Amino acid sequence: MSLYVLDTDHLSLYQRGQETIKTHLLASYPDQPVITVVTAEEFIIGRLAQLHQAKTAEERFRAYGWFTAALNLLCGFTILPYEESYALYSWSSENYEVLL
Repeated sequence: MSLYVLDTDHLSLYQRGQETIKTHLLASYPDQPVITVVTAEEFIIGRLAQLHQAKTAEERFRAYGWFTAALNLLCGFTILPYEESYALYSWSSENYEVLL
């Protein structure tokens, strides 16, 4: 079975609506791609960093908006457990296609 695995950078571009990523995913992989638990962790850490850096009310509103959107986005993905995430890079490309 082949899976299409998004890394953190591409997940962020996907969330921001980057058309090349969305077009490629929809054309090549009509099923939802998957992410690793490490990608989910890095994605949340990035959004939390935005929250902690927000100084003004406007920046906090924007940061909480991105944080909420990130949580909602993650709920739509299958998240591979750590064991599979760890083993991912040692497995053959016949099993996974990693978008790096």
